Amino acid sequence: ALGLLAVTHGVPPLLAQLPAALPPRGTAAVIALGGVAVGALAYAVALLRLGVVTAADLALVPQLAGKPLAWLRRFRLLR
Repeated sequence: ALGLLAVTHGVPPLLAQLPAALPPRGTAAVIALGGVAVGALAYAVALLRLGVVTAADLALVPQLAGKPLAWLRRFRLLR
């Protein structure tokens, strides 16, 4: 909820400083997609921190077996 609040109240003033490249509907779409991205990131972090997704699960995915798995451990996102 905090991330969504930051996106909905923090992004419009930043976008207002840019030249009017997007119509109001485009600006609203950027804000909405930003909120969805923040929500998806928060959900993924919650799954990792709560132990729903473990290091053993991620080790089965070849693209995550190297640096990404080490990065997640370094930032203590995996239990």
